[in-house]
Amino acid sequence: MWYPAFIGVIYFTSYLGSQLAQKIEFRISNNFSGQVTVVFPVECGQTKQILNNREILYVPSDGIIYYQGELESGYINWTYKIQEKNWEQAIFEFNSSNMTNEEKDNIDSDSLGVFLSGGYSVNSFSPKPQINYKVRTLRVDKWKIKTNLK
Repeated sequence: MWYPAFIGVIYFTSYLGSQLAQKIEFRISNNFSGQVTVVFPVECGQTKQILNNREILYVPSDGIIYYQGELESGYINWTYKIQEKNWEQAIFEFNSSNMTNEEKDNIDSDSLGVFLSGGYSVNSFSPKPQINYKVRTLRVDKWKIKTNLK
C-alpha cells in the first residue's frame, strides 16, 4: 500500500506544483543576448503588472530588472517572449540536464533560448541603510552545447 501511495503523492505534488506555480512572462527585446538578473524586492523597480494571468517583466537593454514584487521559489511557470510581432514569438528554455543527446543534436546552433541559473540573497545590517534583497539570474543566448565531438 505504501508504494502506490508514495507514487500518488509524488505525481500530485508535481502536478499541483506546476499548476499553482507563479506565472511570469519575461519580455525580451529583439537584439538582447546575455545575462538577465532580477533583483527583488526593490521599491523603485518595475511594478507588478498582470496580463492574461501572468506577471509581466520587461528585460531592459542592460539585463538588470529591478522588481517590486517577489519571485517565488520552488516550481516555476515562466515563459519568455521576444519583442517581434507584439510579444507573440516565444523562445524556449534549454534545460540540458533533462534532454537526451538526440534532442540536443536536433537543436540548431543558431536557436535562441534561455538557460536558467541560480539565485541568492543579500542581507546587510550594517552600515545603515539595511540591504535585504534577492537575485535570480538567467541567460538568453544561442545554443552552443555540442554533444558529439568529431
